[in-house]
Amino acid sequence: MTAPPRLAAELRAELDDVLAGLAAEAADCDPGDGWYPDTGELDDLLDQVEDLVSDAPATAHGLAGHAAARIREVLATGPCLSSGLDDALLRAEELQAA
Repeated sequence: MTAPPRLAAELRAELDDVLAGLAAEAADCDPGDGWYPDTGELDDLLDQVEDLVSDAPATAHGLAGHAAARIREVLATGPCLSSGLDDALLRAEELQAA
């Protein structure tokens, strides 16, 4: 079974919005400061991706891969002083492999 295209598109757009916001926060930090991102919304979106794994594995795989790539971009933007984004990246990679 596949997820409805609209659901997948909406979830991808939400992931992009949240990750763009996190990237903007990282970019706004002074280089020597570091930053503590709030990954709560990202975690919620990854929960939704995880919910798709059993019913729409191809959709979940694609969304997780997209999320992982975007998380890597955010991590490269600025020094993150918490493990939230690293944990989200690991989870996205695991969902991609599922």
